[in-house]
Amino acid sequence: MPLIATDPDGVRRGSSSTPPPFPSSLPSLSSPPVVREDKGEGGDAGTSALFYCLSEAHQNVGERVMRDPRSKVSVIIPTYNRASSLREALISLSHLDFPEGWYEIVVVDDGSTDETERVMATLQSAAPTARYLKQKEHRGASAARNSGIKMAGGEILVFTDDDCLFQRGWLSLLLAPFYSGEAGMVGGPDRAPEGSLFFSKCADYLLTSFIGTGGLRARDSLRLGKYYPRSCNMAIRRDVLAQVGLFDEDLFPGEEIELAYRVEKAGYLIRFAPDAYVWHKRRPSLRAHLRKIYAIGHGRVALARKHSGLLQMGHMIPFLGVVAALALAGLSFFFDEPLHVSTFLVCGYAVILFIGGLQALFRIKDIRALLIIPPMIALQHSAHGVGFLVGVIQWAMGSRASVSSG
Repeated sequence: MPLIATDPDGVRRGSSSTPPPFPSSLPSLSSPPVVREDKGEGGDAGTSALFYCLSEAHQNVGERVMRDPRSKVSVIIPTYNRASSLREALISLSHLDFPEGWYEIVVVDDGSTDETERVMATLQSAAPTARYLKQKEHRGASAARNSGIKMAGGEILVFTDDDCLFQRGWLSLLLAPFYSGEAGMVGGPDRAPEGSLFFSKCADYLLTSFIGTGGLRARDSLRLGKYYPRSCNMAIRRDVLAQVGLFDEDLFPGEEIELAYRVEKAGYLIRFAPDAYVWHKRRPSLRAHLRKIYAIGHGRVALARKHSGLLQMGHMIPFLGVVAALALAGLSFFFDEPLHVSTFLVCGYAVILFIGGLQALFRIKDIRALLIIPPMIALQHSAHGVGFLVGVIQWAMGSRASVSSG
C-alpha cells in the first residue's frame, strides 16, 4: 500500500503501513543530523547537545506511558515548503529514547509546493510511526495543527515545528510534569542549534534574553509577565483540549498563547520543563527576524482584544517607548524641555543596550556580539512597538468604522 492515500474529500492521508526506505544519499540514522540554516549554510550539531542523556529521575516516564494505554503520545508537526528542514527534524526524532510504539508522529502538510510530499513518501525509520496529511490549500499553522489533532490517536498531544531538532530525552522530559502533578499543559524552552551562523546566535539571544523579550519565553524568576508555552515545544492532554477547544485559526502569531490562556482559565496548571529544550533554527537575516517581531507586536493587539488578561506590561513597554519617542521628537521642535528629557532617556537606554551587548558577549563568546547586539536590541524593541502601534491604530479605525456604519 502506498504511503499517501487520498480520501474522498481530496485530503491525502498517510497510511500506517511501513513506508519504503530512505535513499542511500540521506544521512545515516545512526549519526547525528546536520544543522543547516534555511539558506543552506551552517555546521554540524554537537553530538553532546543533540543527544542529551536522561537523568535517572526521568528515565521511567516512557515506562509509565506504556503501563497506561490512555497516555499514547502524538507529536504533531505542521509544515509548509520546508522539505529539507522537515527531513532533518524527522531524522532527529528517530533518535528519541522514548519507547517505539507508544508515540506517533503526525506531519500535516499545509499545501506545500516543494519536495515535502516526496520526502514523506520516502520516509522509513526517521519516525517510528509516521502519518501524513496533505491539505490542498495553504490555510496556516493553526489550521494545520487542528487537522493534525483530529487525525492523531494520542491522549497527550505534543506540538513542535518542522525547523526544530531534538535531544534524545526531549519527549520524556517534556512529559514528566504530567506524571508528577495535575498539569494540563507543559512547555519547554527553545535554543538555536549548536553550529548555527553568527547571526542566528544573535537572534537567539534577542528572543531568549530578559533584555530582548522580558523573560516571557521562559519561566525564569525575573520576567515581565506570565509564561505561556510556545508551539515549537509544548504538550497538552487531549481531555483538556476537548474542554477548552482547538487553536483559533484566525490568530497568527500568538495562537498557542491564546490556547494556553484558555487552559489556564479552565483551572488547569501550566508547567514549564526547563530541561526539555528543542534546537530551533532562527530566521536567517535581520529583515526576516524583524518582520517576525513586527508580526508578534501586531498580534499582541489581537490577543488583547480577545482576552484582556493577555495584555501585560512586558508587551506594552516597546509600544510605550515608540509612542514616547515620537511624542518627544515632535515636542522638541517647539519646547526645550522635551529635548532634555529625550537626552536623559536615550542615555539610560544606551546603558541598557550596552549591558545587553556584554551579556551576549559572554553567551555567544564572539567579540562581534558586543557591537552587533545593542543596535539589534533597539531594532527589535522598535519593530515590536511599531507593530503594536499599527495594531492599535487599525483596531481604533475599525471600531470607529463599525460605530459609523451602525
